[in-house]
Amino acid sequence: MPSTARVDEVALADAGGVVRRAYDPTWFRVGGLSGDPFDEAGTLVRRGRVGTATWQLRGTTANDLAATPLEPERRVTQRCLVFVVRSRNGGASNGGPCTGSLDERTPLLADPGSDCEVGAHVVVLVAAAVRRVVVVTGDGARRTVALSPFGAGARAGALLVARFADHGVQLCDAIDRPLRIPDDCALPPTDPAVTYVSTHKTATGRFLFGVVPAEIAAARVTLHDRTTQTFAAGPLTGYAGIYAGALRQIAADLPGPRTVDRIELLDDRGRVLNGDAGFEVSYGPDVTVLPAAGGVPAVHASAVRSGDYRATCIGFRAISDAARCDGGGFATTTGAHSITVHVPCAPRRILVSAVLARRGDRLVLRTTDGREVTARTARLPAAAGALAGRYYALATLRPDEGLASAIIRGRASRRLAIGLPPAARQCGYDDLPGFLSDVLS
Repeated sequence: MPSTARVDEVALADAGGVVRRAYDPTWFRVGGLSGDPFDEAGTLVRRGRVGTATWQLRGTTANDLAATPLEPERRVTQRCLVFVVRSRNGGASNGGPCTGSLDERTPLLADPGSDCEVGAHVVVLVAAAVRRVVVVTGDGARRTVALSPFGAGARAGALLVARFADHGVQLCDAIDRPLRIPDDCALPPTDPAVTYVSTHKTATGRFLFGVVPAEIAAARVTLHDRTTQTFAAGPLTGYAGIYAGALRQIAADLPGPRTVDRIELLDDRGRVLNGDAGFEVSYGPDVTVLPAAGGVPAVHASAVRSGDYRATCIGFRAISDAARCDGGGFATTTGAHSITVHVPCAPRRILVSAVLARRGDRLVLRTTDGREVTARTARLPAAAGALAGRYYALATLRPDEGLASAIIRGRASRRLAIGLPPAARQCGYDDLPGFLSDVLS
């Protein structure tokens, strides 16, 4: 038999050649014969990255022996899960549950595991009728497992959990990945006033997490619709280090699309010890303010919300929670008459923008050789948020033109001296030369 041949079955026959018993070599080994149904795991179910390691939850079809006294070679085809980890140190795969074990009396199968690269994890397989799976850790924290379709009549998912460790007097913590020491390490909080609880997006909503001093009994979360939820603090999951008993954690699953406006930390009497312990930045729909022209990309805008703070993000790329506002050289601001200079190398131009208060206002640039360039102007729509109703202006200079000044023309003419070399000589920077309403009034 060739050395590369896969052994699917070991059968024991009587003198007449009738098979009496059969074994799957995955579990039964004779004379070095072996098999591994996960060597070529097929369908990708979910995936993720933890530091330099990647993990995948994959599905494979197994044609397993299910012998009976009358049919010793009887086989059943089913779908099975395998949790695969790959890193610079090699790889590993752990077999998970199979669909053949699902039925009306057993609609959920869970397989907890641990890997040195990605840490503790749980693989779950559920009947299609199961809408939600929640993993409860030893400290009472609840985490929702994101599920994906897994063949007909089943769904599957995997969840990675938080870990803690000591590094000298520092505490190291991480969520859904292994610790990176010393990057994930810091002195633990001692004062509730400077303690922070972070918000992490999940497939089903948000996960709140933070290490807090022992006097914190709970966290009260205010959502954007002004409803509130309170979550009790508990001991650090799986931690028995030097700070056990001196620290607690807030670890709570918050399902649904609602964003977090405020997180307050409470003591055991319900008093607020920190009224600004966390918030979430969210963005409204992306709108195009000015179309692309002359090699300059289109200008986009979006409403920005963070707790009670409201602003408008303006930039050269579509804005969303996945592609957050970096301004693209334009400040995120709630003020009028703010001016921004953006000098990219592609396109190699000087771009100057301003947010104007009135319809009749105009932004004009004066080049170093005396030429005047009038900006394109557009009204910011209601979807732009705080600056809705104001006017956005963008002016562009040629690569060989330097910028001498910016002028606002309207009810009163105002001028701001800037002085920048042509983009052909210097590019790849942004500048915020001033607020015209302050400097030029």
